[in-house]
Amino acid sequence: MQRAAIAAVSCLWLCSAAEAAAPRPAKSPPPAADAADLFGGYSFTRSGEAALNGVQFSAALPYRRSLRLVADVSAHAGSFADVHLHQLTFLAGLRFSPKPTRPRRLRPYGQALIGGAHTSSRFDTSGAAVTSSSNAWGGALGGGADYGLSRRWAVRGQGELLLLHGGGAWEGDPRLSLGAVYHFGR
Repeated sequence: MQRAAIAAVSCLWLCSAAEAAAPRPAKSPPPAADAADLFGGYSFTRSGEAALNGVQFSAALPYRRSLRLVADVSAHAGSFADVHLHQLTFLAGLRFSPKPTRPRRLRPYGQALIGGAHTSSRFDTSGAAVTSSSNAWGGALGGGADYGLSRRWAVRGQGELLLLHGGGAWEGDPRLSLGAVYHFGR
């Protein structure tokens, strides 16, 4: 988990250094709404009673005027009552982003994603570990907003309801994320 976070920060730092070294036009326009973007940041979710901390990465590509195709991967870990939990989600779907509001730096969006999750747990008892794992189908419904810092960089806050179906029952857990967005394009 720590290696993934270090890799994300390193990638964002390298992109920033490359952008700083590139020549700039006299006046830079706001980021294009039809440009691809990458997001990486901290993520928090709950799995039943357990609070899980982790990382989330997503990529979005323009699809239609206000729609974007989104791929999302997150990894979370935590403990509750001496049980160590790990959750890995793979989701994809559509993001609706209306015309920018005033101020133009703020860009809200809503999204619907479908996919799955792999959850594993480990319970240590008197020198022996009991492990289990399961896969679940589901999705996420929610939204967030990007606040532009520069032509290429923005800060994103996002909140979703993560819905997973496994073991014959549906489970709905909140997932909150905060991180940096890099916009490609013109």
